[in-house]
Amino acid sequence: MVMSNGSVHPPRRSSLSGAVGANWLGYLVFLVSGFVLPRLIGDLAGQELLGIWDFAWSTINFTNWLQFGIFSAVGRDVARFRVAEDWTSVSRSLSASLVMLLLAFGGGLILISALVYATPLLLPAATDPQVVRETRWVVGILGVNAAVGLPLGVFTGVLVGLERWDLKNLTRSVPELACLAAMAMLLLGGHGLVALAWATLAAEITADLWAFWCVRRLCPELRIARRLVTWEALSDVLSFGGRSYLHGIARGGLYHVNSLIVTACMGPAAVAVFGRQRSLVVSFQKLIRQYGNVFTPPSAALLASGDRDGLRELALRSGLYGMYLALPIVVVLTLAGGPLVRLWMGSAYEAPMVLAVLALGHACSFAHHGTYSILVGMNRHGWVAVAEICCAVLATVAAYVLVGHLHWGLLGAAVAIAVALTLGAGVVPIVLLCRALRIPLAGFLWKTTRGPLLSVLPLAASLLAAQAALGRGTTASLAAGLGAGGTLLAAIYWRWVLPAPLKRRLLKKLGLAGPAKPQTSVRTVEGLGVHT
Repeated sequence: MVMSNGSVHPPRRSSLSGAVGANWLGYLVFLVSGFVLPRLIGDLAGQELLGIWDFAWSTINFTNWLQFGIFSAVGRDVARFRVAEDWTSVSRSLSASLVMLLLAFGGGLILISALVYATPLLLPAATDPQVVRETRWVVGILGVNAAVGLPLGVFTGVLVGLERWDLKNLTRSVPELACLAAMAMLLLGGHGLVALAWATLAAEITADLWAFWCVRRLCPELRIARRLVTWEALSDVLSFGGRSYLHGIARGGLYHVNSLIVTACMGPAAVAVFGRQRSLVVSFQKLIRQYGNVFTPPSAALLASGDRDGLRELALRSGLYGMYLALPIVVVLTLAGGPLVRLWMGSAYEAPMVLAVLALGHACSFAHHGTYSILVGMNRHGWVAVAEICCAVLATVAAYVLVGHLHWGLLGAAVAIAVALTLGAGVVPIVLLCRALRIPLAGFLWKTTRGPLLSVLPLAASLLAAQAALGRGTTASLAAGLGAGGTLLAAIYWRWVLPAPLKRRLLKKLGLAGPAKPQTSVRTVEGLGVHT
């Protein structure tokens, strides 16, 4: 299939700050949806059905494993071949990827059929038969949604490789916003989870077709044809994608298998509580991931051009600003997470100790998702995937023992996740990137953690002081602590953290910018002691 005729125009490239901004604006819709929808389901359908909704998503997540990391392979191939304007190689990669994803689509439908059949076995024996029937329908429809996204989602990967983050986020966020509005009306109209699942499927198809249309317009000479599918192209895609695939299995399995263990041992109501703590942490994780993801295409391009110094500078920037983004979130969730959950979902869903453990366990992976993305761009992420797989397996065993036998409850599941993520998604990527780029580990850690740790101390002190004065866990202490601490943090970040060019752009947009001062370009990598 020839997508169109004509000449290829080089895609517009965005700055890293512009790409991050586009990602955050797009993710804002998903963040709102993630906060609003569970509250609506909990209030209008009940805690048990909210737990069923979480259970269904955890179950069908296994379908996403069938994409074998191909989406990330497509994005990387587009980025590195675009440097040489080698669109024939891009077409080969895309054609090979689609063939494999169409096979995955068929496998996904078979897997979903098996999961629908096995649903009663995964629920507690005392579950109401009507709830079991509804759960089967929801699992089936959401499973088809996941299967459809396998072949069609490849075009979003092309947009990522083109660094068109604006279009990538637009094609995802607008259908999501429409889906949220439709779900709210369905719930208010008395409809159940099955109707919500159908709305989710419609939004997924709309987003994927829109991304396909955008790719056609951006790359009119890009071709999808059977003759372009070669064993070499298939091997290249699978070789790279397999590493990302293992990473996805590890992370998805860590979250969702733990939820299934909680469901089996404690019931749907308990998984609804656990799911809210996890969802709050994962929502911020996805927010930071929008920052980290932008480092894969430029790192692939820098590697293709042989710019090792550029890669070192990129590694330092990603780690430094990742810490500046992550630490305030971790501090707030750890010290004031209980009131946040109560404001969001109500007191029945509070589990502050569980939330604190999850937040601390995600701290390293929050801060260094950009580190992992650079390893992806360099095709050096295989050992990260192996490490996360090993940690996820051990965490699953630990969760089963802690929850099912030692009766630690939700805290046991949280501890298992926290330890696994700290090691597999935090420590290992840092060590591997420093070795790959010959950056001294101690220098990297010192440069990327000293400033962020000092900057976040006033926020932590404000939260603790407010709790001492107004009572721990109260809404008043949360508001006072965030107000005072947030003001101090904003002043510190504006004065010492934000890059001067970004501050000038912000001031210019506000009409407050003065004449630009000449600056001397200095490589950030200097002072790290890297070996060139």
